[in-house]
Amino acid sequence: MMKRKMCFLLGAVLAFPAVCGSVLSETDFTKNGKIMKYDFRSKGFGTFHGFLPKNWRENGCSWSKTYGSSEIVREASGDYLKISVSGANTQYFTTLPKLKKDCPYRLTAVIRNRTDGMAALLLRAGKPYKVWESLSIPYSTEWKTWTKTFQFDADPDPTITLFLSIRGRGELDVRSIRLEEAENEKHTLLTTDFSSARNSVTVSGKGSFRGMLPDGWKEDYTHFVKTTVQTEVAKQGDRKFLRFHVRGGQPQFQAPLGKLETGKYYRLTVTGDNRTGEPLGFSLRQIAAPYTQFAYGSFNSDPGWMTKSLILGVDQPVSAPAALFLTVRGAGELDLGSVCLEELAPGETVTKRPDSKLTNFLRNSCFPLGLQSGWTQETMSMWNNVGRKGRIVPDPAVPGPSGAASLKLESEPGKNIGLYSEPFNVADPKRNHTASFSVCGTGDFIAEVFTEKKNPLKRVSFRPDANWKRIEIPFQPPADAPAFGIHIRGSGTIRVDSFRVAPTSESGSLPMMQNEVALAFPESSASAARIHFPDERPELLWHVSGSIGSGAELRASVTNLYGETIRLNPVPVTEKKRTGVIHYALFPKRPYGQFRVEVQLFRNGRPASPVNEMVATRVVRPRYWGKDAPDSPFGTHVLPQPESLLAAKASGANWARLHDAGLDLIGWAFLEPRKGEWRFRDDDISAYRKAGLRLLGELGTAPEWASYFDQETRCDSGYFKHYFAPRRTEDFANYAEVVAKRYRGIIDEWFIWNEPWHSPFFSFGYNPKGKGASDKYLSVPDAPEKFAELSAAAYDAVKKVNPDAVVCGFNTRGFSFQKWSERVYDAGAMPKCDVLDYHFYAGRLLGYPDDDYAREAWQSAFGYIAGKEGGTIRKPIYMTEGQGSPESAGSSECRYTGLLKHTIPWESNEDYHWLADRSVRLHLSLLAIGVKRIFLYSMHGSRNFVQRARLRVMVNADGYPGPMFAGHSALTSRLEDKRYAGTRVLEPGFGAYVFSDGKSSVAVLSGKSGISGRRVTSSLPGVSAADLYGNPLTLPVRYDGLAVYVEAPVPADVLKNSLQLNP
Repeated sequence: MMKRKMCFLLGAVLAFPAVCGSVLSETDFTKNGKIMKYDFRSKGFGTFHGFLPKNWRENGCSWSKTYGSSEIVREASGDYLKISVSGANTQYFTTLPKLKKDCPYRLTAVIRNRTDGMAALLLRAGKPYKVWESLSIPYSTEWKTWTKTFQFDADPDPTITLFLSIRGRGELDVRSIRLEEAENEKHTLLTTDFSSARNSVTVSGKGSFRGMLPDGWKEDYTHFVKTTVQTEVAKQGDRKFLRFHVRGGQPQFQAPLGKLETGKYYRLTVTGDNRTGEPLGFSLRQIAAPYTQFAYGSFNSDPGWMTKSLILGVDQPVSAPAALFLTVRGAGELDLGSVCLEELAPGETVTKRPDSKLTNFLRNSCFPLGLQSGWTQETMSMWNNVGRKGRIVPDPAVPGPSGAASLKLESEPGKNIGLYSEPFNVADPKRNHTASFSVCGTGDFIAEVFTEKKNPLKRVSFRPDANWKRIEIPFQPPADAPAFGIHIRGSGTIRVDSFRVAPTSESGSLPMMQNEVALAFPESSASAARIHFPDERPELLWHVSGSIGSGAELRASVTNLYGETIRLNPVPVTEKKRTGVIHYALFPKRPYGQFRVEVQLFRNGRPASPVNEMVATRVVRPRYWGKDAPDSPFGTHVLPQPESLLAAKASGANWARLHDAGLDLIGWAFLEPRKGEWRFRDDDISAYRKAGLRLLGELGTAPEWASYFDQETRCDSGYFKHYFAPRRTEDFANYAEVVAKRYRGIIDEWFIWNEPWHSPFFSFGYNPKGKGASDKYLSVPDAPEKFAELSAAAYDAVKKVNPDAVVCGFNTRGFSFQKWSERVYDAGAMPKCDVLDYHFYAGRLLGYPDDDYAREAWQSAFGYIAGKEGGTIRKPIYMTEGQGSPESAGSSECRYTGLLKHTIPWESNEDYHWLADRSVRLHLSLLAIGVKRIFLYSMHGSRNFVQRARLRVMVNADGYPGPMFAGHSALTSRLEDKRYAGTRVLEPGFGAYVFSDGKSSVAVLSGKSGISGRRVTSSLPGVSAADLYGNPLTLPVRYDGLAVYVEAPVPADVLKNSLQLNP
């Protein structure tokens, strides 16, 4: 049987890879051909008339009713052959020399498929017809280079021919097709010994650089970043390196590379000592505008010399020269020894694979207690019509084929429901595999196997009935996929059971091992979000499925956020006693945070089940649990699904901003898709209020009928199409009036539009030929003035129907080069707002005495306005979108897995303490400069571990709380109802932010990078201390780089003055 190896699909690259072996077939479709004409209408078939290159033939109109033509089109960007097809499907072919076993081949085509169906390149033999290899070419309005590398592990048929198959009607454009032998050799793109730097360079601009750089590297920041860098070659013992002295932060350096290939993975290895306190960012990026970033990763600042590696995958089209960019995020000293970037062979990116002897690559195949770790309900989505009220619960009344309770999926009427599996990988990616499960019920559903890439590997549709039947999803696993997942979505009510992933040759519904151990939370106030409060029993339920036999016992352990593990005494398990309870609060000195509970069944001393795990979160019950806190500064972005709202409120958040998460509930484009036809979502909006979350609603987006969206030009994003600017201010004002009136008393605070300073969010046209988003989505010279006009109209409309409403204005940002705030202010926006809002994603460390980063961002956003207002802005300031650790969002190292260990099929290098501390620091900095409300972005997104999550706060990629959640709870429980009362500097760069309500106060110890080992005490009676996660500490407390709380029932000045730094 033929098996495929080294499979890649590549995006838009307008050049061929370098020749690595013999070229078997190479065709320029605009040269060396002639006009061909075929007419088979007399036989009841079709016709073809047009140009075809030498050795290519049409092979469709003689046997199907297809009508084709072709002509050469001359364009400045390159000539091509346009093939037009109507009627039935068609194909074209050319002969090939005999292909060989175990020889790698590369198939490459430059094609633009504008038909309404799929096209493909086929290596097909016949008769009998058999496709030995294929390269799918979906619809695209852009030129793309499609490449696939493969080989045969059996002797291929000598009659294999290369076919271009067209399965749609319309136009398909071809420039070239090539088949060649490929090589497996690893390619090193860059190797640099930084101690070899010899060339002295001095550059001055907005910033400055003076010193040496190694060959191939140059500075790339002095023209736009106000930073000073000096370098010199240094030596410590036998080690030589290049030392960077950085003042200001964010300088970048670049080293141009050879050809990057879409679909390839590269390993970056760096040796150095980073003492800046901030990550080193590395990106593969286009050198010139629009500066497309193909991959990004970062290394956190850890003390001492280290050699670290990360994997950078290139998914986007690479059509211009690229470079490796190094960005130093912080200030201080950086010593670099070497940097190496090398291409990886297929499959080399995956370092952790399951045992090939396993009968199932899923740890959980049945669900007697409901969803297990890594298995999640799909988040509500306007894009896929997934509803909020769908339920996924175990159904003991209907056992599945496994004998355990089935898992019931019940969609909201008229909506879809979705289920994601735990992530998994396979032992041998060379083999074909099948994912399967048993199902019964009613409705219309799809099931698919997916990776982190956009398109699923395989999708099937099914309509279940009352009888259990098996659904199979065959797929060929790409060698470089870090994980796979199963996704089920549809409308109706079904029950599922007996999930399995195994090589296709293995049939049936076997579990991974004879038994499985399921875990679940007993019902409590926030158990749906896997959260317990101190007044609730810290317990998890367990249940063993499968035949148990004699000599069985359950072994369990509990691990906390600090890496401490306690193993419990084994518990005997019998057929009659297969359920029980695990008490996880085993650390009396550290009762709060997160706890990973691991369980496994043993029989006669040998494992009888896979290890299962679940993470429990235990935090204090928020002060405003179950009620409103209108003056609270703590907000977030969250969807109105029950478990998400529980988590948000339990974290101490009391406000939700309706942007992205919840935008379709309030955005004009969704509420009035046709003029005068309103579609309100009152029930979904009320869910926020019932959870005790106040709302900041977005007056934004515009329906197609009312915006500058062009039906003919359209655009390349279903997301940004809603953000074309309104054509008539009057229509937008009417929308604002309608929703403000309808939701008076439910939504009493509003902001106008989102990030109008970014052209895709406030566009007046679309240019499909633009190189990047900002070039495609067209702004206008007077965009700030138009926004001011729109804001004024909306403000008046809201105040007309709700005079007490609060309306935000400006929607600006820090460090903008556009003078957005200045121009909006000069256009008269100040009287037409009650609050000024801005966005702030902290690009470096903040939250310590003498740190001016947050203040600098505020000054760049509002300094001009303050100057015009007599030096003081008398209206409140909201930070309506941002977070303290956006650096991690684009890093290949951060996948928001938190404390999980067995659920994820890769080695996690996530520093969750760092993520949690950065969020605390953001709040300290913003509250200290007078920001009244802070909305973290975001708690929503795809809820699975397979697809990469971005910009998460408080929750992991599966939507359940992560370590940052515990840190946020500790912060909010102490600072709620308190106001900033000053900072106590204990030494330069280290001290305490003090907050107080006048009677009791809390000091938050925080310092700049590199400060640790400091001991702080207070002699006040009743003083107490806690760490980043709220666990008690004894005085004097030791500060080691993470936030520490010191509290006392005294006024702010008393606590502030009592703090002493011990020697």
